[in-house]
Amino acid sequence: MGTYKEIDGLRYTMEQLQNSGEKDQFPAGKGDLVASLKYIEDYMNQNCHPNTTLGAALNGDGLLTDHGVDHVKMVIQNAGKLVGDMQYKKLNGYEIYLLLLAIHFHDVGNVRGRQEHEKQIDDIITALGDKLPLDTPEKVMVSAIATAHGGYADSGHTDKDTLRHLKLVDNCNGIIIRPALLGAILRFADELSDDNTRANRYLDATKQIPPENMIFHAYSAALSPIAFSGNTIAFKYYIPFLQAQNRVPDDNGAFVYDEIIKRLSKCMQELEYCSKYSEGFIRISTLSVEIYIMDPATTHRPIHSTKFSLRLSGYPNAYTIPKDTLTFETGEALAAHFATQMEVKS
Repeated sequence: MGTYKEIDGLRYTMEQLQNSGEKDQFPAGKGDLVASLKYIEDYMNQNCHPNTTLGAALNGDGLLTDHGVDHVKMVIQNAGKLVGDMQYKKLNGYEIYLLLLAIHFHDVGNVRGRQEHEKQIDDIITALGDKLPLDTPEKVMVSAIATAHGGYADSGHTDKDTLRHLKLVDNCNGIIIRPALLGAILRFADELSDDNTRANRYLDATKQIPPENMIFHAYSAALSPIAFSGNTIAFKYYIPFLQAQNRVPDDNGAFVYDEIIKRLSKCMQELEYCSKYSEGFIRISTLSVEIYIMDPATTHRPIHSTKFSLRLSGYPNAYTIPKDTLTFETGEALAAHFATQMEVKS
């Protein structure tokens, strides 16, 4: 069992920085933010997180894998491991405070349904009102960082670059904050937090998981908790023999192996994406993967294994300048504009 520093590194560092009295770590006059964080976490753990999975079910999304207290703890731990001991001091104390709050809020929108749950965060913060000791600048910052963890940045569902819409540098209550960096850490930490602790083993064993949700629970059940080693993250999957032979939940479903490959591909995509905004904080370059097929007789002995590594490599795809960046998309449009100006002058 790890030490408090190892298990909850971000919170530990925030406490150390608050106790140090170091300048420009926290806003003046905000009081004990460690105590404030604990109060908010206790409130969220008791009143909000236990209801996210239930809320999604009531809104017709079936039974999601765990999006409650344990998932939030896992995202916090993975965020700390991503940042690493040598990098902690480069996040100021208030950035850590806002990052931890954003992690607590990133999935609360599921209580109103899975679809576009990241856009429901504002409504939840508004509904909680004065129950949480957050001022307006903090609510604005936490909502923006948490909302960028997924979904689309536009109503037309064409722009998935949500982090681009966060400022690289901003200030909150007089302290310099890097929203895009914090959003990148949260987003990739969340991507990594989908192991067997999220699967509902009891409902699976009693065959109560809705068919449309079974493949997600099967994926989580197969993944052992990940491990960090330098710039590498190790994934280990243990697939039951019957799931290696059969699709989930039936012949019209998907193989767990295919779901694993799809998720690993998405993880590499998210790694490359989030790294662009991480200012070097996300140093991961490689995923080490082991997939075991388990013996149906003993259930604990593998009868087959596949091992491989995935790493960031290759020449990047052509960069496309976002349309909303340019006043004129083409030289023709620019020429037409000045032609109009000349006509007006004439």
